[in-house]
Amino acid sequence: MKDLFKAGKSLLLVFMLWKPTGLWGQSGQLSNFYGNSHPGGEICVRSGNFNTDVDVEQLVTQIMEKLGAQNRFVVMPCDRTSNAQATVDDKMRPYILYNPEFLRSVKSLNFTTSTVPAGTTNWEKLAILAHEIGHHINYHLVSPHSEATLHSMELEADVTAGDILYKLGASLADAQKVMYSPEISVNGSMSHPSRAKRLDAIEKGWRQAEIQFPRSRVVPAPGPATEETDADLRQYNMVRVRGGTFTMGCTSEQGGDCDVDEKPMRQVTVSDFYIGKYEVTVNEFKAFVEATGYRTDAETDGGSFLWTGSEWKKRAGVNWRCRADGSQRPASEGNHPVLHVSWNDATKYCGWLSGKTDKNFRLPTEAEWEYAARGGSLGRGYKYAGSNSLDEVAWYSDNSGAQTQPVGRKKANELGLYDMSGNVWEWCADWHGRYGSTAQSNPKGPSSGSERVYRGGSWDEGADGCRVALRFDAPPGSPDNVQGFRVAFVP
Repeated sequence: MKDLFKAGKSLLLVFMLWKPTGLWGQSGQLSNFYGNSHPGGEICVRSGNFNTDVDVEQLVTQIMEKLGAQNRFVVMPCDRTSNAQATVDDKMRPYILYNPEFLRSVKSLNFTTSTVPAGTTNWEKLAILAHEIGHHINYHLVSPHSEATLHSMELEADVTAGDILYKLGASLADAQKVMYSPEISVNGSMSHPSRAKRLDAIEKGWRQAEIQFPRSRVVPAPGPATEETDADLRQYNMVRVRGGTFTMGCTSEQGGDCDVDEKPMRQVTVSDFYIGKYEVTVNEFKAFVEATGYRTDAETDGGSFLWTGSEWKKRAGVNWRCRADGSQRPASEGNHPVLHVSWNDATKYCGWLSGKTDKNFRLPTEAEWEYAARGGSLGRGYKYAGSNSLDEVAWYSDNSGAQTQPVGRKKANELGLYDMSGNVWEWCADWHGRYGSTAQSNPKGPSSGSERVYRGGSWDEGADGCRVALRFDAPPGSPDNVQGFRVAFVP
């Protein structure tokens, strides 16, 4: 449909029976892997006399209980390790080995409260245990590996540790504190990656848990957020996107589907920003129109374009109040994304919202949009926004019923954003232009042009049209039955 529109408008697996369908699973909740629902049942038959290691055994049990799961690990003392180590025996039982000195350092931990007591000085010790638990959860076999594999395993365990530590009540700084131990190499080694990579991995796990399991009080990370901004987040369903550097364009997971204007790939850095959790809905756009008396381009310029099956044809009387087929939209569909809005209309809405909130709401830049669709710093390299299975995350031609669907009904991506693939195409701020090959920081596209970019695919697109890298463009005053938008702002 994209081409027609353009023409018409100008690690190693250890516990095989225990293995779920993916490292993080469809829900992204690590607690699914901690034991209660494993189809393989009990894999660790507890036996033996724990004696002096009972304290570590209880600590691990309490950690697992706080994650909503049963402890399936055997904890044993071992003088050969400096603190703690994960391993398995020939019966596939997972063990955590620890040095007796390490035992003495964690014996005073108190888990009787709902979270770790404020001011605890033992986050470093908890992080070590969480990391070793992470090796087991990720099915890591202790045996000779290449340097690259060893580094990958360590980073996977660090991601898991970040998730666990968040759930135990750690701030991000607390969760990362262990990485500043003198024993952690700044530059890494044969067996361990650099400190910077490990810090990033812990943050990735911590932030993933923060998105999925928000808690009432989290120690804030450095940044420009304020109480006023947080109130705006709640009222307007905005999600904070931590800045970072990513590869924009035709990356490997896009396969052979890339168009010429998705090339060449390039490194792009974006700063922190906020973006709408959902596409702007009919009800939200209605509030704007009722407050301002605004008339859209479809209302002042003869209607909106609809696809007839062979061509795009403008139909008089069709505007934002209408469904994809041009019929009047019932009030019960106010939570569908608004359609038949041009780039001009979308920017007018952003201006109105800015006036209401004293915030600079705008359309996301194309780079911001793609970074957010890919999951930002939490991205896992998916072809679509949040999954390699389009049905999980998108309304598109195979499942939409030839119409839009309510926002937020499919699975969110890594950042908690919905419908970044499918439902409606989303206008971006940029004029359309060809990519350059050099790295850029906060690019905003060409300074002028004839067509504006929009992204993400729609209810009428096939799978190729909903990829995170796909670009499309149209004149800014041209509304149709597949286009909508979501808002962004920089505090």
